Amino acid sequence: MFELRVLNGLHQGAALPLVGEEWSIGSAEQQDLALDDPGVESLHCRLQRLGDSWTLSAEEGAVHDEDGNARHTPDLNLNSAFMLGSVWLCVSSADDAWPSVPAVIP
Repeated sequence: MFELRVLNGLHQGAALPLVGEEWSIGSAEQQDLALDDPGVESLHCRLQRLGDSWTLSAEEGAVHDEDGNARHTPDLNLNSAFMLGSVWLCVSSADDAWPSVPAVIP
């Protein structure tokens, strides 16, 4: 079982179990993961699982990787953080320890 983890911000510690193949992330309450933090757009991005791979597709907002680089469709590694607005998140196995929040601020 995998989960989408919120590493900081208003919803720090929240984890969305990832059942299925696609999830919407944004500030609107109808998203699969709704984040009210500054800089998070209504439909910020979509997370997709394609076999053993994880991909983010930016929609209305930028997605930044751990180095602070903006990416339109970044591939994700498990436990590698990414930033939406002011919030760091990651995809992890439910059994893995929670990673630290990166020091990079884009």
